[in-house]
Amino acid sequence: MTPGLDGRDAERQSKEASVLELNDKSNREVFEQAAGWMLQLNASPEDSELRARFDAWLAQPDHQQAWSDVQTAWDALGVLDAPEQHPVSAAHNTAEVISLAARHGRSPAKRVMRGTARALGLIAALWVAWLYIPFALIALQADHRTSKGQTAFLEMADGSTIELAGASAIDESYALAERHISLMQGEAFFDVAQDKERPFVVDASGVRIRVHGTAFNIRVTSQTTTVALLHGAVSAQIDGLSEEPAVLTPAHQIVIAQDTGTYRIEPVAPEDIGSWRDGRIFLSDVTLAEAAEIIGRAHSAWVSIPSGALARQQVSGFFDLSDPDASLDLLAAPFGAHVRHMTPYLRVISEG
Repeated sequence: MTPGLDGRDAERQSKEASVLELNDKSNREVFEQAAGWMLQLNASPEDSELRARFDAWLAQPDHQQAWSDVQTAWDALGVLDAPEQHPVSAAHNTAEVISLAARHGRSPAKRVMRGTARALGLIAALWVAWLYIPFALIALQADHRTSKGQTAFLEMADGSTIELAGASAIDESYALAERHISLMQGEAFFDVAQDKERPFVVDASGVRIRVHGTAFNIRVTSQTTTVALLHGAVSAQIDGLSEEPAVLTPAHQIVIAQDTGTYRIEPVAPEDIGSWRDGRIFLSDVTLAEAAEIIGRAHSAWVSIPSGALARQQVSGFFDLSDPDASLDLLAAPFGAHVRHMTPYLRVISEG
């Protein structure tokens, strides 16, 4: 590898490290859940079943700190002369707000109603900003990127083409010895031009894919990295594993777990590989959270599932990406869950 390529690799690794440092996935996900609970509890403060589910969530490790952070943010917004922070739920805050409203000589119900609506909007804005920051950091460093609900078709200098799904980003580094792409976030379909002298390499969240001339799709989520091969041949080397690279044959995909690095190889219908480009997607045995994340890339709004138990449910099926709200409804229905349109920019999937 040439010195120039080494320098670019070092720069790329430095950029990715800075993003990872600022994008603590576990903290972000728990904060997301806490913000979702804040929205739901303030919308339905008298719902005892909702409160019971929230109490179960709050009892889990690290959730108390995330809830405290969201309450602190709530207070910082100056909503309704917010009372002193308490480690219990927003329902308790609402009771204190009623007392404050009465002391100010206004109708408690009307004041709380107006204030809660304002608070929901502000918390939703905070929630969206928190989720957007990591992607914004990546977007600033990427050579090519898409927003949520947007796709892009890229023609590379060597004749290869890359199609980006929504909320996706890549970093490009071509050199004499190697053509290198880093899929920093999201999903992409690659149709690679043959060049025996310069292998085509894609790094995607701890997986290194090497090809010469091939068509394949890569999807990165917070839970898995999936490489599906349409034609040609690719090898996938997983960071931290000493085994030989896994070799894929056409109409097969490798699914790698982000937390353990374990993987499985399974057949996949050729028409389903990169089918997001035609506005549809087939998902097989993924969690509800991962399905919502994938469908959410085609949506202008952010999607949250505050309940961890609901988020872990397994789903399979075809989904229409041209109507992401309908697809989210279809996703939630088998579990008795509902998609709540909290704001134009936020959907919350919750039980009951």
